[in-house]
Amino acid sequence: RESNTQSAFELWDIFDDEWEDLRDFIQFTMWEPAYLVRNMWPPAIIVHLPNLPATRESAHEIHQDAFIPSWTQDIVLDSARNVVGDSAYCEWDHQMTVLINLRVPKTGAAVRFWDLPNSSESPQEWQSFDIPHQPGKAVFIECRRPHAIVPFKEPESLVERMCIHAYMIPCRAQNRDDRHWQILGVIGR
Repeated sequence: RESNTQSAFELWDIFDDEWEDLRDFIQFTMWEPAYLVRNMWPPAIIVHLPNLPATRESAHEIHQDAFIPSWTQDIVLDSARNVVGDSAYCEWDHQMTVLINLRVPKTGAAVRFWDLPNSSESPQEWQSFDIPHQPGKAVFIECRRPHAIVPFKEPESLVERMCIHAYMIPCRAQNRDDRHWQILGVIGR
């Protein structure tokens, strides 16, 4: 575990300019202050390699991202306290996932998410929506919303799909409306 912690801190240092660009981008996009939680894992850079199985729907699992575990919430809360003081609290159940595309094959890439129409709770009524995912563009998804990467269109392309994956947690001070975002990496990746 100590080795993993050391590696995480090294990645914060190596990619410091990139993580600050990410923070600036989220702050600009959300119109609210954003802060990096440097005592946690940094955002992940995920690479999907092109291959024949990756062109099939079954290769890309439909999943929900996990909320950060309770044993890590104190670290995020400490970061929020550094921003707004001791009355800070975080809205854990409003955690967001952000995917920022860095590179895609010439045939493109997309993120698929599912939604229930008209507040229906019947799984048979789930509808899927594809969001084109272009380099330099971000997709923001509620962590608990089912989503998946849309399969590659052709396996012959030698260009991988590469993106930054991070979590965003909204926090604020008690009795105040001004929200800010705590940004951290994907735990366990």
